[in-house]
Amino acid sequence: MVERWKQLEAVPVALPDLTSPTVTGVGANEAALGGTLVSAGGAPVTERGIVYSLTSEDGGQLTRNVIRVAEGGTGTGAYTVDISDLVSGKDYSYAAYAENAQGRVFSKSAHVTTDPSPAPPAAPEGFSEGAAPGDNFGPASAPSSFSAPAVLAGLPAGSLDPDYNPGVTNGNAVFSISLQPNGGAIIGGEFRFLGGVSRDYLARLRQDGSVDAFFTTETNDPVNSVAIQPDGKIVIGGRFDKVNDASRTGFARLNEDGSLESEATFSVGTGADGFVYSVALQADGKILIGGLFTSVQGFARPGIARLKANGQVDTTFDPGDGADEAVYSLAVQPDGKILVGGHFTDFDGTTINRVVRLETNGAVDGTFDPGTGADDRVTGVSVQPNGDILVCGYFTTMGSTSRSRIARLLSNGTLDTSFDPGTGADNHIYSTATQLDGKILIGGLFQNYGATAINRIARLDETGALDLSFDPGAGANSEVDAVVIEENGSILIGGTFSEVDGTSQGGMARFATGDATESLTVVDGTRVQWMRGGATSVVSDVKFELSEDGGASFAPLGAGAAVPGGWELGGQSLPVSGVLKVLGRTNGGFLSGSSGVAGEELAFVRQVTPPVDNSAAIAALNAQIGAASSKLAKLKKQFKKAKKKKQKSKAKKIKKLIKKVNAQIAGATAQLGGL
Repeated sequence: MVERWKQLEAVPVALPDLTSPTVTGVGANEAALGGTLVSAGGAPVTERGIVYSLTSEDGGQLTRNVIRVAEGGTGTGAYTVDISDLVSGKDYSYAAYAENAQGRVFSKSAHVTTDPSPAPPAAPEGFSEGAAPGDNFGPASAPSSFSAPAVLAGLPAGSLDPDYNPGVTNGNAVFSISLQPNGGAIIGGEFRFLGGVSRDYLARLRQDGSVDAFFTTETNDPVNSVAIQPDGKIVIGGRFDKVNDASRTGFARLNEDGSLESEATFSVGTGADGFVYSVALQADGKILIGGLFTSVQGFARPGIARLKANGQVDTTFDPGDGADEAVYSLAVQPDGKILVGGHFTDFDGTTINRVVRLETNGAVDGTFDPGTGADDRVTGVSVQPNGDILVCGYFTTMGSTSRSRIARLLSNGTLDTSFDPGTGADNHIYSTATQLDGKILIGGLFQNYGATAINRIARLDETGALDLSFDPGAGANSEVDAVVIEENGSILIGGTFSEVDGTSQGGMARFATGDATESLTVVDGTRVQWMRGGATSVVSDVKFELSEDGGASFAPLGAGAAVPGGWELGGQSLPVSGVLKVLGRTNGGFLSGSSGVAGEELAFVRQVTPPVDNSAAIAALNAQIGAASSKLAKLKKQFKKAKKKKQKSKAKKIKKLIKKVNAQIAGATAQLGGL
């Protein structure tokens, strides 16, 4: 294996050559960003331009919202791109880029700060501004909008995207794929090169599969799992003991720009004394790690540990003697209980075969009973939207019932007999991903599912039967280790393969699966909704955020509650205008041990009904009430006098008049209250 790395490193890469970027004409919302292309490299330049982004809060480089703008030219020399959508008074990172047949190259990055005087923002198309804080919101929503990449549009499910090929070489595995809200992905594995670009075990890909030149953090050994926090920070787990030459054993956290977070804010200490296979994030910011280790930071934690948000071991979570063998997969239920899959047959003194559920304090949950459990490794556990539990792995029986490599459990651990894969997969399943429509994607070593030949990537329906409408052709020629679903319904796979459906495709590929829909809506000023449907991914831990400065910074609104077709947050009092953001957690990757973030943003302006001037009506009603009250006082005196003189007939008539005037006063008062 060492010789293979040496051979790859000796291959020359003829890429274009760029000098440092330039900037002129800086205003509140605009700047002219440029670069100088010194040499086209070993092939003609096909594209050149600029990438830019708001600088991350900690002073790092590009954030996840990176924008690429092509300049249009292809020759060498200086060029500029006029950018006009910047936020006033903000710091931006930017760089020049150029592309030829050998790949894309970036210049060094630079910074520019826009002028502080803001240009007034225009109302988004389709919305109107209100004159005052109002009673109504119009249909403020982002009706989505998600469809497969243009090259896949209209193609059958399972069709390969020929334009997506990050180029992992020589069969080096991609284990983890964690999606970011901009469509990019953080990937980890055993690779050392992507598309001819050196990247040791960790990289960030843009939505088109090209390597992000700004993300250069590397480890000294493979990365098994990646989990992206809602704030954009990235938790990694694996077999490494160094990150960028700094000591980090088994796990680490990176800032959003990919730089290593310091020990002062995320303390790894001595780390884990073995491999970390899985990382799972809790809604409270704490982090679960699972693997083949016996201690973390000097605390006995066989197979599983929980970390505080600052990286230190959480001593309130104590699994006791823990797992007697490897923990491969972790999943957190909405109630905080933790599902664990692996190779163990004993957990803290309890005989339980390869799948267990823990209480929030780490104790075995006795209400979860899978019977005799799995007869071989459980490599993946995931929670379905209805609370059922999907498990996959090497096993051929679950709870003494035949279940070849995949099974579904009810929330109490018993086998769900309505999910029956029949003879199932003929070899290991390493990864699963569930679509919102209930269909399940699987990846692994199998070459048959039931009586159907299908190589290493397949889709099942809700009953566990093979979904024949998903046809990957000849499939992958080697193992598929990771499967994830993009927001647009396409899927990404990673593994050790070099071909997919007979096409050269190193380590990663994208398939069509079907259209997906999303809609983020401000319903009525107190309520927001994120509705999702089709082939998009299942999400959990949904949170809404609000920006009142044009999207430069966001503050939390609250956690969403599941409703039919999506998620909702009520009890709000939204401003006249702002930017609404929603983020939800997606799961997938090798051993289901990685997670990403899906999300959407909506710029809204409150649409209100102008207030009505009711002063004349109020004055008239008050006058009416006043006149009636005076008349009522006189009638009461007359009634009293008639009764005293025993004028029964007259008193009866006056009483009727009093009743009539009281009704008039009550009616006018009610009208007044309605204004």
